[in-house]
Amino acid sequence: MSGLSIILLVSLFCCFVILLIVSADGLRSVRWPRASGRINRSEVVEYGGDSVGSFKACIEYDYTVDGRKYVGERIQFGQAAFMGLSRHRAMQIADQFRAGSAVEIAYHPSDPASSTLVTGLSADLVYALILTMAGMLAVAFWGVVT
Repeated sequence: MSGLSIILLVSLFCCFVILLIVSADGLRSVRWPRASGRINRSEVVEYGGDSVGSFKACIEYDYTVDGRKYVGERIQFGQAAFMGLSRHRAMQIADQFRAGSAVEIAYHPSDPASSTLVTGLSADLVYALILTMAGMLAVAFWGVVT
């Protein structure tokens, strides 16, 4: 296996480990306690280069746990893990969580500052895990064949 193959394999493995950590948090969030909250800000922001626009739904919410107020921005673990959203998808999310709306917030039981609007894993995170695994297999196979 060449030096480049090893570097690629190690890089992909590191990405895979990070994605697994985020996945674990997303899976655990399904069992987190809930608190009532309110959406403070809901907007779509464009970022990226001039020729390729990527969009993000920026949602800010507040909630109270044991008399202490918290502010959060996470919509779901792993959402848009590798790339931005289309304008249409970002608008759908912003419309789902309109400013002023009452919502249920899931928060980490031992760290209430860690929260999410939607529990579980996003499809983006699942796709990223699959693509990273496929990349590792391709690099390993390429390293063995060459």
